[in-house]
Amino acid sequence: MISEKKALEVKSFFDRYRSYLIISHVQPDGDAISSSLSLSFGLRRLGKETQTAIDWPIPEVFQSIPLCDQIRGFPIDNGFDAVVFVDGSSPDRMGRFAKLLDEKPSCIIDHHRSALSFGTMQWVEPTASATAQLILLLNKLLEVPYDPILATLNLLGLQTDSGFFRYSNTTADLFRDAAFLMEHGAQPYFNASTILENKKTEEFHLLTRMIEKIEVLLSGKLVYSYITQEMLLASECAEEDTAGFIGELRSIKGTECAILFVESETGDTRVSFRSKKWFDVSQVAVHFGGGGHLKASGCSLRGDFFKNIDTVVRFVERKMTESTASDAILNLLSDRGQRNTLADSGQNEK
Repeated sequence: MISEKKALEVKSFFDRYRSYLIISHVQPDGDAISSSLSLSFGLRRLGKETQTAIDWPIPEVFQSIPLCDQIRGFPIDNGFDAVVFVDGSSPDRMGRFAKLLDEKPSCIIDHHRSALSFGTMQWVEPTASATAQLILLLNKLLEVPYDPILATLNLLGLQTDSGFFRYSNTTADLFRDAAFLMEHGAQPYFNASTILENKKTEEFHLLTRMIEKIEVLLSGKLVYSYITQEMLLASECAEEDTAGFIGELRSIKGTECAILFVESETGDTRVSFRSKKWFDVSQVAVHFGGGGHLKASGCSLRGDFFKNIDTVVRFVERKMTESTASDAILNLLSDRGQRNTLADSGQNEK
């Protein structure tokens, strides 16, 4: 259950200042785009001055989303009174904007349970299905008027972070929030069509190359693949075009954990983790300096690309082998917000 008490404390932060630079994380997804724009344009309707920024190229799939063309990159004028970082679990996810944390009052709004403690004020709600849910509650408390454009923007984060209401984080509260937004004119089909039915032919060529590299371990429970810069160039694609590929790996029958490695232009190894039922990929991501959700996380690594692949795969393989049935049950219940109840009853003792 999202804490309205904490939301009211955060509301006081937005009552305090006149202008805000609103930042979301590198490698932006639907929740990042949705949360940053929904907050930015909500505040503008209250007479505040805002600018949205992300230190990363906006993936082409999002570029037809309303108002997305107003997101700026780095550098940017820092003459704002305060900084807001949405949907980001650690300062490194801000990219080069992280230095602003030492220069301005800041508010962190996030829903990743692996979130680190940083910023002047922090609002982290791991029970929320998406950061966009927190933005909706905040906008309501601020009495932001909703119209179809803002409602559709806000709905985008709810849809994408829940896998369009397919993942286990799809809750009754999420549906209630979606219903509120639809009552205010949100267009779910527009978002779904834009994200799911808007792929370039070149992406399919790249997907084919990725499929050719698939490796299967642990009797099919662990699946991984990779994309090199050479593969990207041969397919005439950019790194951001790989956004949905990890979902294709997870969709393989019998898979519990899927990993996708992408070689960036800078030589870093971008790693995406996904799981289906019981394996906690957030712990793996945190081990390698990243973070995220129980079933969807990521990290970035320096060094040799193929050595990084081997290191991560061997670590995950060992962790999956070590996991016990009770660990699996606890992780599944935790994802549903039930771990504390089980712990209180004493039933989680090994």
